[in-house]
Amino acid sequence: MAIAEIKLKAIAAEYLINGLNKVKALTSVGYKQYYAERQGKQIFNNVQFKAILSQMQAKNELKSDITKEKVLRDLENQRILAELKGDISSAISASVWQGKHLSMFSDNFNTNTVPVPVPLSDEARSRLKQIAAQASIKIA
Repeated sequence: MAIAEIKLKAIAAEYLINGLNKVKALTSVGYKQYYAERQGKQIFNNVQFKAILSQMQAKNELKSDITKEKVLRDLENQRILAELKGDISSAISASVWQGKHLSMFSDNFNTNTVPVPVPLSDEARSRLKQIAAQASIKIA
């Protein structure tokens, strides 16, 4: 086994241990914080790394009998239950965890970008108004 492959396996293992945090994974195996934040993306886009990571994730699912689908299903059930109870904070938290699980959010925060507003669908706007009305918040 080549040194590069050993290092990639170590990074993948740390990535899984550190809750899918790329910067923590890289610093845990000896990379400098600066490199991990700025250049680490290259490692995580490496085809060999992705294959190693997928293999490790599959082994973890088999060992724990927990699949991505089960986690997402449980989070969705928690979100629905929280909404029914009127616990908006817990419902939002469950949604955030779903997004994190699907890697919808980045570990990095870039202050050099300009936020682009995303238009809401009519269905989403209607649901938001319902939630706001329940919380006694007026939306224009």
